[in-house]
Amino acid sequence: MFTIENVETNIDPIIFLPIWLIIIAIGLVGYILNAVALSTMAKNAGISRPWLAWIPVANVWIMGELVTDRLRGNGGFKYIIITLIYILVCWIPFVNAIAGMAYGIFSILVLYWLYEKYSNKPVLHTVFSIIIPIYSVICLFVIRNNEEY
Repeated sequence: MFTIENVETNIDPIIFLPIWLIIIAIGLVGYILNAVALSTMAKNAGISRPWLAWIPVANVWIMGELVTDRLRGNGGFKYIIITLIYILVCWIPFVNAIAGMAYGIFSILVLYWLYEKYSNKPVLHTVFSIIIPIYSVICLFVIRNNEEY
């Protein structure tokens, strides 16, 4: 008869350090590209305080202001309020799942409106942004200097 005994595997945690460093580097580069894209778009659109694109959560205000016409005015304020409500609600069990889906759909819609405003293929860019998460950062960076369509 064959028995399996407890085999202790001793993997040194330092092995995972390069992986974590790569993940952190990719996240940092993505954050910088997104901030550059949003601040450039805000400057080109004449939005006050484009530097808010560099501040977490405040960058949502910039995205809302860029699509304020689709949100029927005060887009930045509306989007940041929705984001803050989501942050608070995500701590409530069971409600957080529904809130997460609703906020995700709303965020995708805002991205679609941005693509619609600054590119000629908004549906394609939105689909790729859903499938490949880093795509939205790269796409916004590429279209940051485009004129409004």
